[in-house]
Amino acid sequence: MFSHITRALLVCLYLSRPALYSQETRRDDLSAAIRQVQENIRQLQTQVKQLEGTLKDIAVTAKKIEKTPDPGIGQKRPDIQQAARFYEEGLRSEAESLFDLAVQAYTVALGSDPQSDVAYQHRGYCHYRLGNTDAAISDLTRALLIQPNNSRAYELRAKIFAETGLNVLALGDLYQAIWRNPSNAETLLLRARIEREVGNYSQSLNDCQRAVEIDRNSPDGFLCSAEANSLLGNLDRAASDLKETLRLRADSPRGIALLAEVQKKLELQAAVRKSQELPVARPAAPVEPLPPAPVEAPPKTTAVTSTPPSEGVPGLASPMPPAPSPPIPQALPAIREEKLRILPGASAERTTEYQPRTGHEYEQQGRGFAADGKLKESLDALNRAIQLSPRSANAYNARGYSYLRMRDFSHAIEDFSKAIELKPDYANAFQNRSVARRLTGDTAGAEADQQRFLQLAPRQIGDANRLTTGNTR
Repeated sequence: MFSHITRALLVCLYLSRPALYSQETRRDDLSAAIRQVQENIRQLQTQVKQLEGTLKDIAVTAKKIEKTPDPGIGQKRPDIQQAARFYEEGLRSEAESLFDLAVQAYTVALGSDPQSDVAYQHRGYCHYRLGNTDAAISDLTRALLIQPNNSRAYELRAKIFAETGLNVLALGDLYQAIWRNPSNAETLLLRARIEREVGNYSQSLNDCQRAVEIDRNSPDGFLCSAEANSLLGNLDRAASDLKETLRLRADSPRGIALLAEVQKKLELQAAVRKSQELPVARPAAPVEPLPPAPVEAPPKTTAVTSTPPSEGVPGLASPMPPAPSPPIPQALPAIREEKLRILPGASAERTTEYQPRTGHEYEQQGRGFAADGKLKESLDALNRAIQLSPRSANAYNARGYSYLRMRDFSHAIEDFSKAIELKPDYANAFQNRSVARRLTGDTAGAEADQQRFLQLAPRQIGDANRLTTGNTR
C-alpha cells in the first residue's frame, strides 16, 4: 500500500517542482543540472519516508479507535498490567479529589480491560462527584452487568436515585445491596432514612436498630433510631437514644434540637396525666352559719412557706415548673480515635483503627476493603478470617469475590466451590461462580450455576424483603 503512495507522491512532487533549467541552458551546464535533480530526488525520498512513518502512526491509531470495545464487550486479550497501572492512578487521583483526572485514568484502564467492574464502579463515583448523574448511573449499571454481586455499586446507584427523588428505585437497589451484605451499617442507615421519608416508620426503626447492633459507637445509628421512635410516638425510647447520640457526638445539631422537641412532648404528656389524676371538685352541702371566731394576732413567722396558694384547692392544678433538661456533655468520652475518609459510593464513611479479633470481624474488614477496591488488603483480612473460622462459607465466598475482581479466576472458582460445599444452598456463591466460569469460557458450567442461583435466589430475596435476618451473605 505504502509503495503505491510513495510512487504517487514522487510523481506529484516531481511534476510540481520549479524549472531547474531552461531550454537555452548551455550544454556545459547540463551535468550540474542533473546533479541538482538527483539531490532533489534524494530530498524527496527522505520526505516520503517521513510521511510514510506519519501515515503508519495514523493507521495504528485508527485501528485502535476501531477496536475500542463497546460497553460490556471485552477484548480477546486484555492488557491486565496496563489496566492495573491506570486503575491505581485513578485511585490516587480520586483520593486527592481530582475527579477529572481520575475519570481519564479509569477510562484508559477500561480500554485495556473492559471487564473490570471495579473500574466502572469508581468511574461512576467520580462522575457522580462531578455532577454527571447520567454518566454515573450508566457506569454503575455496567459494573452490575459484569458483576451482579457488587453491593457497593448498588449502594452508590441507590444514593443517586434517592437524591434525584426516585425513592422506589433507590429502595430496590438498597434491598439488593443489604441482601448481599447485611452487615453494612451505612447501607442500613441509608435505607432507614428513605423508608422514613416515604412513611415506613416501623421498617426504618428496624434498620436503625440493626445498624446500632453492628456498630454500638455510631451516633448516626442512635440518632436514626431516635427519629423513628419519635415519629412512632415512643418518646421515652427516643429520649434515651438521643442521650446516647449526644454522648457520642456532643455537638450534633439535629440531636440537640430533637431532644428539645422530645422533652417538650414529654412535659405535655406529664401535665395531661397530672390533670387526669386530680380529684373532681364536689359542691359543698349547705350548713348553718357559725358565729364568727374570736380574732387572734397572727403568729410571727421567720420563713415563707413554699406551698403555692393554689395547692390543695379542689379542681385547680398546681403550676408545674419546667423539667430541667439533662446536662449535655461538653466533651466526648474517651473512645477509639477515628478519621473520616471520602469513599466511592455514597458518602463519607468512617474508618477506625480498631483491630479485628474474631473470624467474623476479619471477614467484615475484608469485605470493606474489597468494596473500596483495596483487593490485596482484602485478601490479607479474609485469609486471617478463614484461619480463625475454617468452616465459614461466607468468608470463602468473600475471598473468592476478591480473587474474581483481581481476575484470578482459578482461585476464585476454588473458593466459591468451597463455600457451596459448606453451604449447599448458598445462592450468592452460585452466582459468583457463574460469573467466574463465564469469564474462563466454561459456558456450560456458568449456565448450570446460574440456573441453580435462580432456583435459590427468589426464596432468599423474599426473606430479605420480609425483614428477616436469615441472609446468606
